[in-house]
Amino acid sequence: MNTFKIAQITEITPKYHPVYVSTSGQVLQIIDRVANWFELIIFAIAVVVLIAAGAMYVTAGGDEEKAKKARKLITYALIGIAIVLLAWGGEALVKSFLTLPEK
Repeated sequence: MNTFKIAQITEITPKYHPVYVSTSGQVLQIIDRVANWFELIIFAIAVVVLIAAGAMYVTAGGDEEKAKKARKLITYALIGIAIVLLAWGGEALVKSFLTLPEK
């Protein structure tokens, strides 16, 4: 009779490697990464809210209160998207002013 080994774990090594920060440039790089992820998450949430509010507005069916709520949500979502886009553009603008051209 044949026997098969399905899985054999000999050693489990963690995939987490601690990050040691040794320069201020690394601190700024970590802050930049966290800020980019935060902006991306906020942008995604605003897009989802915009789509949901558009669906709410379309399905209002003459209910003025529901349509008014949907218009408010659309306005807030567009403001959120505009803020994230301005943050991305502002970040790029500040970086362009603070970096020296390469020779």
